[in-house]
Amino acid sequence: MRQFAKFFGNSKLSVILSTIICAILFGFMHSYLGIIGQIITSIIGLLRAIIFHLKKYDLWSNIAVHGLFDTIPLLAIYHGWV
Repeated sequence: MRQFAKFFGNSKLSVILSTIICAILFGFMHSYLGIIGQIITSIIGLLRAIIFHLKKYDLWSNIAVHGLFDTIPLLAIYHGWV
């Protein structure tokens, strides 16, 4: 996201544009989930991109959130809750 911001400049419009582009790419990378899964992960990606920008480009918070989002379903499958 920082590279998009550097490419488009430091204006408010460039931050919004880079946030939307990153959210769409994040949703596209989850295309194996189907169209509904892509929409949901795009929304989650948008929220995480906003948090990434508000945290002054701190990647560790997003890494922790992504790990949590992946761990909870994995534990549910392992324990037979799903």
